[in-house]
Parts: sequence; structure tokens; C-alpha cells
Amino acid sequence: MVRRLIEWAVSSPLIVIMLALSLAVGGAYCFFHINVEAYPDPAPAIIEVVAQYPGASAEEVERQVTIPLEVTLAGMPGLKYTRSKSLFGLAHLRNQFDYGVDFYAARQEVINRLQQNPEPLPPGVTPQISPVTPTGELVRYTLSNPEDALHRPLYNLNDLKALEDWTLEREFKRVPRIIDVTSFGGTVKRYEIHPNPERLKHYGITLQQIQTAISNSNANAGGDYLVAGTTVQNVRGIGLIGGGVDPMHSRQVLGVQSKELQAWLGASPQLTPNDKYRIRAAFSGAPVNPPLSPEEQRRLQELHRTLGVKAAQQAAPYLRSEEERRLLALRQIVITSINNRPIRVDDIVEGGPLTLSTEEEIGREGVVVGHQTRFGMVSLTRPQRDDQDRPVLDKAGRPVWIDEDDKVMG
Repeated sequence: MVRRLIEWAVSSPLIVIMLALSLAVGGAYCFFHINVEAYPDPAPAIIEVVAQYPGASAEEVERQVTIPLEVTLAGMPGLKYTRSKSLFGLAHLRNQFDYGVDFYAARQEVINRLQQNPEPLPPGVTPQISPVTPTGELVRYTLSNPEDALHRPLYNLNDLKALEDWTLEREFKRVPRIIDVTSFGGTVKRYEIHPNPERLKHYGITLQQIQTAISNSNANAGGDYLVAGTTVQNVRGIGLIGGGVDPMHSRQVLGVQSKELQAWLGASPQLTPNDKYRIRAAFSGAPVNPPLSPEEQRRLQELHRTLGVKAAQQAAPYLRSEEERRLLALRQIVITSINNRPIRVDDIVEGGPLTLSTEEEIGREGVVVGHQTRFGMVSLTRPQRDDQDRPVLDKAGRPVWIDEDDKVMG
């Protein structure tokens, strides 16, 4: 059999060459067009539903969350079985469908059932479905904190968390075929106002008045149109704390965009292409050999002043100064007026109004920058004690309290 096949191939070279070319063309087409799954998923359509009920025991979660969700999801077309698990503050349901059921059709059916949930759930409990694919993690990364010359961290966890949530995560989701980005760790920044009960009683102000004043002061106001010749300009008042600008998205933190750098260098006709290349490399922090000439160094300094820098040594102080500016703005919010005298947040917080001697201590008490852990629900406060376990008192003889970090429920 093999001998006859060889004799036929030798006697029919044209046919053999045509078959070889056909196989080569077909292989090249398959190489570039056939979809290859790097992590194949042979499992059937599995849709997981997760619901958090902070502070509830496993029995309460089973009775008030898990069972109502099981009733809601029962009877879906193609559903093979539903397996549930009730933990402290957490309900987990795993719905497996038959082979042949489209994953996206099953996912949409679960979403429709959850939106039309006939079984009531406790307030604040919102069930969520699992990611699109159960393949798992493809890439894991961490954010490290740069240090100064004394090995002190330049950023805090609030900065790293904001950079992850509002910059990196959004950029990663723009990458084709990236379904989701899950982040954990870090702390979420928040601005805290600590009222003094005695000052509140003195001015007759309630906590609800403070909340209402802050909420009304942290908003933009729309105006009318201003006709200027052939153009019409929209008039509005910027009332958001900080002007509605996120300092984490500023040039002082993220640096200049490449298109802005190209436009700035393009507006310098006296620079040669080699000079522009060297300045561009030096601006990005790359070593330049030979070193920049005095003219190139002058251009580089002007470039830093015009477009901003992204070095951590300059970005971290900028973030702290922006926080202080927002703290001062919060202190100037007017809560009410007594005898034509405006009563501001600065008048009712711990430590009282800022003076010339206490301006450098802004952010230490009264209006501070705090943080909470992700999904943090409980906060504890305890009196401060010295090395001999004696209570620490302030200048007025009152005990000093310490706010511990928020604890994660469950």
C-alpha cells in the first residue's frame, strides 16, 4: 500500500504539488482566521449570583435572601440545577444550565428574573451576577508606593486606591476582549467633619442642618445664555468643592499627554529633529547621551513648567495641597445665620475656627481627610492612653479619642 502510494506520487508530481500548495494555503488561512481560545472553557453555561447582607447571620441570610432568590430563579428555561450557599453576610447561588444553552441567553434570563424579582429582599440588598466568563484571572498586578530619600512613602493608600479605581481600571477596560477588572485592597478617601456637641448646642444647630448645608453647597448652578455677537455662551456657577476637578487626573499627577508634547515641540521651529528627540527622551525620564546642551536644558525646564510633570516628588505635594484647599472650602460653608452673622462649619467643629497660629495644623482636627476600607461598615472610637495606661487629656481637660480604621463586615 505504501509502495503504491509512493509510486503514484512520483509518477504524478503536478497533482502532489497542487495538494501541497492547497494544504499550505489552507493552513495559513486557519492560522490567521480561526479563533483560538487560550483558556478553553468546556463547562456548560454557569451563572453565579452573589448578594451581600452586611451584619446578618447565616440563618438570616438563608431565610431572607437565599430562599427568595432561589424562588425567583426557579423554572428558567434550560436550568439544570441551582446550588446555594449561605454565609455570614453573604448569599451565593450557582445556576448551571444544560449543554447547548447559549451562555449570553442564560445570563440575560437571570438578569431578567432579578429585575422582576417578585420576592422582597431586605433594604440595601442588591444581588449581582458573576463575570462573563468563569475562566479566572489572566493577569494580576500590584501598585507599589515610591519612596523619598528617607525611605518614606510619597503616596498614601487613598492616592493609590484613587489611581486604581479612576484611572488604571478604566484604561484596562478599554482594551479589546478585557471583560472586567477586579481590584481589592487600599482605602477610599473621604472628607470628614467632626462637629463639637457643645458648639452645636451653643448655636442651636442640628446635624441635619449641617448635612443639608453641605449638600446644597456642593453643587453647580445653571444660568441663562449670554449672547456675544454671533455666539451664545452658557452661564453657570461652579459650586462643587474643588471646582469639580479631580486632582488625580491633573497634569501634575499623570503628566502630559503625548499629543500635547508633540504639539509643544512642533511649535518650536528653531529646534532640529535631533534636539526634539533628545528633549522628548529627557522629559520621559530616559537617559540622554551625551547630556543636554544648555539650550536643550532651558527648553526642557520650560516644557516642565508649561505641561506639568508626573514625578512623584512633585505629584504628592500637589495632592496634599489640593486636600488642604478642599478642607478650607468645607470650613467656609455657611450653615445658618444668627443676628445677621453667618455661622460656618469652621465655628462648630472640634478645635474651633482656624487662626493664624493654627493654619499650619489644618487637617488635624475638625475637618480632616479620613478613609474607609472597601465595603467597610463599622467604625470604632476609643479613648487614647499613654504608656502607663492613663487617659490622655487635651488642654481643656477632656479625654482625647482615637478613631480606629473601619472594619469590614463579614
